[in-house]
Amino acid sequence: MANSSRILLGFLTAYHPSRWHRRQILREQCLKNSPLPYKFVFGDEPFPGDRERCGIPDDEILYAPGSDQKKFLHLKDIALFKYALDNGFDYVMRCCDDTWVFPDRIVKAGLEPFDYGGHFPCKFKLGGTFPLPFRYLNYAHGGCGVWLSRKAMQMIL
Repeated sequence: MANSSRILLGFLTAYHPSRWHRRQILREQCLKNSPLPYKFVFGDEPFPGDRERCGIPDDEILYAPGSDQKKFLHLKDIALFKYALDNGFDYVMRCCDDTWVFPDRIVKAGLEPFDYGGHFPCKFKLGGTFPLPFRYLNYAHGGCGVWLSRKAMQMIL
């Protein structure tokens, strides 16, 4: 990684109690002593008391407009990419809160030549018995995270 490259880790999460332990595992295991800065992206419409119970310090949180419902997930992406661009980051590794991330490996991975990368789903048959079609096939998503350059973030925005 070039010394001047700045990488931000962004974790899309929710206030729902089922997500609390996922954030704690990330903070206490994967992100402990991280060489990369990170943000947890929440919706800005929590239920009363949720902000106090989320278990994340305010300086690690980024709020996106809308609720934490899945139909507003794209607003979390937009908030993350705007934050990254406005704060001089060259790359974002966009993940969900259940993605195990090893920041030291991301630093050494040599991903900087790539504008966009991740898992691109395809249509397949489970056990050859029934089809499992994916609704959207033209964008990266899923468990491994999505790598984006400034150029890719600007194009998406």
